[in-house]
Amino acid sequence: MNMMDLFRQLMRKIRIALSARHLFENYAELLFKYVLNHFNLYKNSLRMKFADGSYANVEPWLFGRILHNYYHGYIRKIKGADGDLVINDLVVTIKRNKYVHVGSVKFIRDRAMIYETFIKQTYSVVDVRGKTVIDIGAYVGDTAIYFVLRGARKVIALEPNPFAYQEMLENIKLNHLEDKIVPVNAALARERGKIRVRERDVNKVASTYYGAQEQLNHLTYVDALTLEDIVERYSVLEGV
Repeated sequence: MNMMDLFRQLMRKIRIALSARHLFENYAELLFKYVLNHFNLYKNSLRMKFADGSYANVEPWLFGRILHNYYHGYIRKIKGADGDLVINDLVVTIKRNKYVHVGSVKFIRDRAMIYETFIKQTYSVVDVRGKTVIDIGAYVGDTAIYFVLRGARKVIALEPNPFAYQEMLENIKLNHLEDKIVPVNAALARERGKIRVRERDVNKVASTYYGAQEQLNHLTYVDALTLEDIVERYSVLEGV
Protein backbone atom coordinates (compact mmCIF):
# COMPACT_ATOMS: atom_id res chain seq x y z
CA MET A 1 0.00 0.00 0.00
CA ASN A 2 1.51 3.36 -1.05
CA MET A 3 1.44 6.61 0.91
CA MET A 4 -1.55 7.96 -1.00
CA ASP A 5 -3.62 4.89 -0.17
CA LEU A 6 -2.63 5.14 3.48
CA PHE A 7 -3.63 8.81 3.49
CA ARG A 8 -7.03 8.04 1.93
CA GLN A 9 -7.60 5.24 4.44
CA LEU A 10 -6.72 7.55 7.33
CA MET A 11 -9.02 10.30 6.04
CA ARG A 12 -11.87 7.83 5.70
CA LYS A 13 -11.41 6.66 9.30
CA ILE A 14 -11.42 10.27 10.45
CA ARG A 15 -14.66 10.98 8.54
CA ILE A 16 -16.28 7.89 10.07
CA ALA A 17 -15.13 8.85 13.56
CA LEU A 18 -16.36 12.44 13.27
CA SER A 19 -19.72 11.65 11.67
CA ALA A 20 -21.32 10.61 14.96
CA ARG A 21 -19.67 13.11 17.31
CA HIS A 22 -22.92 15.06 17.78
CA LEU A 23 -24.66 11.97 19.19
CA PHE A 24 -22.65 11.81 22.40
CA GLU A 25 -22.02 14.29 25.19
CA ASN A 26 -18.77 12.48 26.06
CA TYR A 27 -17.60 11.77 22.53
CA ALA A 28 -13.93 12.65 23.13
CA GLU A 29 -13.75 10.38 26.17
CA LEU A 30 -15.37 7.49 24.29
CA LEU A 31 -13.06 7.84 21.31
CA PHE A 32 -9.99 8.03 23.56
CA LYS A 33 -10.94 4.89 25.48
CA TYR A 34 -11.83 3.10 22.24
CA VAL A 35 -8.35 3.81 20.85
CA LEU A 36 -6.78 2.62 24.13
CA ASN A 37 -8.80 -0.59 23.90
CA HIS A 38 -7.50 -1.12 20.36
CA PHE A 39 -4.00 -1.27 21.87
CA ASN A 40 -5.16 -3.43 24.83
CA LEU A 41 -4.68 -0.53 27.24
CA TYR A 42 -8.33 -0.26 28.29
CA LYS A 43 -10.67 -3.21 28.85
CA ASN A 44 -13.67 -1.87 30.76
CA SER A 45 -17.06 -1.09 29.29
CA LEU A 46 -17.90 2.35 27.90
CA ARG A 47 -20.66 4.52 29.32
CA MET A 48 -22.13 6.38 26.37
CA LYS A 49 -23.94 9.59 27.30
CA PHE A 50 -26.34 10.72 24.60
CA ALA A 51 -27.42 14.25 23.74
CA ASP A 52 -30.93 13.63 25.12
CA GLY A 53 -29.51 12.76 28.57
CA SER A 54 -29.89 8.99 28.27
CA TYR A 55 -26.99 6.58 28.60
CA ALA A 56 -25.95 3.04 27.70
CA ASN A 57 -23.11 0.79 28.79
CA VAL A 58 -21.41 -1.07 25.94
CA GLU A 59 -18.26 -3.04 25.23
CA PRO A 60 -15.53 -0.97 23.46
CA TRP A 61 -15.69 -2.97 20.20
CA LEU A 62 -19.35 -2.03 19.88
CA PHE A 63 -18.57 1.69 19.88
CA GLY A 64 -16.49 1.18 16.73
CA ARG A 65 -19.35 -0.68 15.05
CA ILE A 66 -21.74 2.13 15.94
CA LEU A 67 -19.50 4.77 14.36
CA HIS A 68 -19.07 2.72 11.19
CA ASN A 69 -22.73 1.83 10.74
CA TYR A 70 -23.99 5.32 11.56
CA TYR A 71 -21.64 6.71 8.91
CA HIS A 72 -23.04 4.30 6.30
CA GLY A 73 -26.65 5.10 7.17
CA TYR A 74 -27.72 1.77 8.69
CA ILE A 75 -28.09 3.31 12.15
CA ARG A 76 -30.45 6.26 11.91
CA LYS A 77 -31.61 6.54 15.52
CA ILE A 78 -29.66 5.68 18.65
CA LYS A 79 -30.21 6.37 22.35
CA GLY A 80 -30.01 4.82 25.79
CA ALA A 81 -32.78 3.50 28.02
CA ASP A 82 -31.85 2.81 31.65
CA GLY A 83 -28.42 1.62 30.58
CA ASP A 84 -29.64 -0.35 27.58
CA LEU A 85 -28.66 0.52 24.00
CA VAL A 86 -31.52 1.28 21.60
CA ILE A 87 -30.78 1.30 17.85
CA ASN A 88 -33.53 2.17 15.35
CA ASP A 89 -36.08 1.76 18.17
CA LEU A 90 -34.90 -1.77 19.06
CA VAL A 91 -33.18 -2.59 22.35
CA VAL A 92 -29.99 -4.36 21.30
CA THR A 93 -28.02 -4.60 24.56
CA ILE A 94 -26.06 -7.85 24.54
CA LYS A 95 -25.97 -10.04 27.63
CA ARG A 96 -24.61 -13.55 27.97
CA ASN A 97 -25.48 -16.31 30.42
CA LYS A 98 -26.98 -19.62 29.36
CA TYR A 99 -28.09 -17.89 26.15
CA VAL A 100 -27.01 -14.84 24.15
CA HIS A 101 -29.56 -12.11 24.85
CA VAL A 102 -29.96 -9.32 22.31
CA GLY A 103 -32.52 -6.95 23.73
CA SER A 104 -35.82 -8.81 24.06
CA VAL A 105 -34.74 -11.94 22.14
CA LYS A 106 -32.19 -14.66 22.77
CA PHE A 107 -30.15 -17.22 20.87
CA ILE A 108 -28.81 -20.57 21.93
CA ARG A 109 -25.27 -19.85 20.65
CA ASP A 110 -22.99 -16.89 20.03
CA ARG A 111 -22.83 -16.19 16.28
CA ALA A 112 -21.11 -13.32 14.47
CA MET A 113 -24.07 -12.90 12.10
CA ILE A 114 -26.35 -12.09 15.06
CA TYR A 115 -24.35 -8.93 15.70
CA GLU A 116 -24.34 -8.10 11.99
CA THR A 117 -28.13 -8.29 11.97
CA PHE A 118 -28.93 -6.45 15.19
CA ILE A 119 -26.02 -4.02 15.53
CA LYS A 120 -25.20 -3.23 11.91
CA GLN A 121 -28.91 -3.39 10.99
CA THR A 122 -28.39 -3.60 7.24
CA TYR A 123 -32.04 -4.58 6.86
CA SER A 124 -33.34 -1.54 8.73
CA VAL A 125 -33.65 0.27 5.39
CA VAL A 126 -36.48 -2.08 4.37
CA ASP A 127 -39.99 -1.42 5.73
CA VAL A 128 -41.47 -4.85 6.57
CA ARG A 129 -44.30 -3.71 8.81
CA GLY A 130 -47.43 -5.78 8.22
CA LYS A 131 -45.82 -7.68 5.35
CA THR A 132 -44.85 -11.29 4.65
CA VAL A 133 -41.09 -11.61 4.22
CA ILE A 134 -39.35 -14.40 2.30
CA ASP A 135 -35.95 -14.77 3.99
CA ILE A 136 -33.62 -16.62 1.59
CA GLY A 137 -30.66 -18.12 3.44
CA ALA A 138 -32.05 -17.55 6.94
CA TYR A 139 -29.01 -19.17 8.63
CA VAL A 140 -29.87 -19.64 12.34
CA GLY A 141 -32.97 -17.42 12.23
CA ASP A 142 -31.38 -14.13 13.28
CA THR A 143 -32.74 -12.18 10.32
CA ALA A 144 -36.16 -13.83 10.54
CA ILE A 145 -36.42 -12.84 14.20
CA TYR A 146 -35.23 -9.33 13.36
CA PHE A 147 -37.95 -8.94 10.70
CA VAL A 148 -40.59 -9.99 13.23
CA LEU A 149 -39.32 -7.41 15.71
CA ARG A 150 -39.52 -4.81 12.92
CA GLY A 151 -43.22 -5.63 12.49
CA ALA A 152 -43.37 -8.33 9.80
CA ARG A 153 -46.68 -10.18 9.75
CA LYS A 154 -45.01 -13.48 8.82
CA VAL A 155 -41.55 -14.65 7.76
CA ILE A 156 -40.91 -17.62 5.45
CA ALA A 157 -37.35 -18.59 6.41
CA LEU A 158 -35.48 -20.79 3.90
CA GLU A 159 -32.22 -22.42 4.96
CA PRO A 160 -30.71 -25.36 2.99
CA ASN A 161 -27.97 -26.34 5.44
CA PRO A 162 -29.39 -28.95 7.86
CA PHE A 163 -27.26 -27.84 10.83
CA ALA A 164 -28.12 -24.16 10.50
CA TYR A 165 -31.77 -25.13 9.98
CA GLN A 166 -31.86 -27.14 13.21
CA GLU A 167 -30.37 -24.24 15.15
CA MET A 168 -32.92 -21.92 13.58
CA LEU A 169 -35.71 -24.19 14.84
CA GLU A 170 -34.30 -23.99 18.36
CA ASN A 171 -34.02 -20.19 18.24
CA ILE A 172 -37.58 -19.82 16.95
CA LYS A 173 -38.88 -22.05 19.72
CA LEU A 174 -36.75 -20.31 22.35
CA ASN A 175 -38.41 -17.00 21.46
CA HIS A 176 -41.93 -18.48 21.07
CA LEU A 177 -42.22 -17.25 17.49
CA GLU A 178 -43.68 -20.39 15.92
CA ASP A 179 -46.79 -18.43 14.90
CA LYS A 180 -44.72 -15.77 13.11
CA ILE A 181 -41.83 -17.64 11.47
CA VAL A 182 -42.24 -20.58 9.08
CA PRO A 183 -38.89 -22.44 8.86
CA VAL A 184 -38.24 -24.30 5.60
CA ASN A 185 -35.28 -26.65 5.05
CA ALA A 186 -34.97 -25.90 1.33
CA ALA A 187 -33.04 -23.92 -1.25
CA LEU A 188 -34.26 -21.38 -3.79
CA ALA A 189 -33.73 -22.49 -7.40
CA ARG A 190 -34.90 -21.79 -10.95
CA GLU A 191 -36.56 -25.21 -11.17
CA ARG A 192 -38.34 -27.37 -8.63
CA GLY A 193 -36.53 -30.53 -7.55
CA LYS A 194 -33.69 -31.56 -5.24
CA ILE A 195 -30.28 -30.05 -4.64
CA ARG A 196 -27.18 -31.57 -3.10
CA VAL A 197 -25.98 -29.75 -0.01
CA ARG A 198 -22.79 -30.43 1.88
CA GLU A 199 -23.42 -31.06 5.58
CA ARG A 200 -21.00 -28.38 6.70
CA ASP A 201 -20.49 -26.99 10.16
CA VAL A 202 -22.91 -24.13 10.86
CA ASN A 203 -20.01 -21.71 11.31
CA LYS A 204 -19.01 -22.21 7.65
CA VAL A 205 -22.31 -21.71 5.87
CA ALA A 206 -22.71 -17.93 5.92
CA SER A 207 -21.95 -17.93 2.20
CA THR A 208 -21.61 -21.20 0.30
CA TYR A 209 -22.00 -22.33 -3.31
CA TYR A 210 -23.08 -25.91 -3.85
CA GLY A 211 -22.33 -27.20 -7.33
CA ALA A 212 -21.87 -30.40 -9.28
CA GLN A 213 -18.16 -30.47 -8.50
CA GLU A 214 -18.82 -31.25 -4.82
CA GLN A 215 -17.47 -34.62 -3.70
CA LEU A 216 -20.04 -37.23 -2.80
CA ASN A 217 -19.06 -37.59 0.84
CA HIS A 218 -21.01 -35.68 3.51
CA LEU A 219 -23.75 -34.65 1.10
CA THR A 220 -27.46 -34.61 1.68
CA TYR A 221 -30.41 -33.70 -0.52
CA VAL A 222 -32.91 -30.95 0.24
CA ASP A 223 -35.88 -29.58 -1.67
CA ALA A 224 -35.21 -26.95 -4.30
CA LEU A 225 -38.16 -24.56 -4.55
CA THR A 226 -38.88 -21.82 -7.04
CA LEU A 227 -40.07 -18.42 -5.90
CA GLU A 228 -43.47 -19.27 -7.37
CA ASP A 229 -43.56 -22.46 -5.26
CA ILE A 230 -42.90 -20.48 -2.10
CA VAL A 231 -45.47 -17.80 -2.87
CA GLU A 232 -48.17 -20.40 -3.56
CA ARG A 233 -47.29 -22.98 -0.88
CA TYR A 234 -47.09 -20.47 1.97
CA SER A 235 -49.84 -18.08 0.82
CA VAL A 236 -47.43 -15.16 0.63
CA LEU A 237 -49.89 -12.94 -1.23
CA GLU A 238 -52.79 -13.73 1.10
CA GLY A 239 -54.26 -10.50 2.46
CA VAL A 240 -52.21 -8.30 0.12
